[in-house]
Amino acid sequence: MKTARQRKHTHPFAETFNGTSVSFRMMTAEDESMVLKFANTLPEEDLIFLRMDITQPEVVSEWVRNIESGRTITIIAEEDGRMVGYASLHSSHLHWTRHIGEVRMLVNSKMRGLGVGRSMVNQIIKIAAEKKLERVIVQISSNQPRVRKMFEDLNFEPQALLTDWLKDRNNRTHDLIIMSENIED
Repeated sequence: MKTARQRKHTHPFAETFNGTSVSFRMMTAEDESMVLKFANTLPEEDLIFLRMDITQPEVVSEWVRNIESGRTITIIAEEDGRMVGYASLHSSHLHWTRHIGEVRMLVNSKMRGLGVGRSMVNQIIKIAAEKKLERVIVQISSNQPRVRKMFEDLNFEPQALLTDWLKDRNNRTHDLIIMSENIED
């Protein structure tokens, strides 16, 4: 039987997680309002360490511009037509990091622990391999042990710990963990 990374997915497609059907598809410019609606349902603790403040329309517009330019590929997870998560692959054309992609992901708290995030990350890694990237990285706050465990289970290894690197909206500092996976054949 093929693993999630070995299966070729064409988008859209659906998977069932603990009896809940979730559809996956590529994000487009038409999804701006859906992303904003999703972001505005998230609790503060989910927004604290996002690299972009996706509650702001201009930030989501920039995200869409990055998708249109090819710098970003985003998969949206939906349940009953509502966005419940996303995973993005960000790449750079800078000469010295052109072989590296960065994974960014967020899943609604009600859908966590079901495998939705794991499925999206596997899809993103497959896309990264198709783009001939050699390594993918993820940056997570050290106070997210379940997220770290999921990435470790997906063969990501810690590369760096940056002490007091992150600052939340209450000016408290947190450590940043950078993890990576080599995806070369």
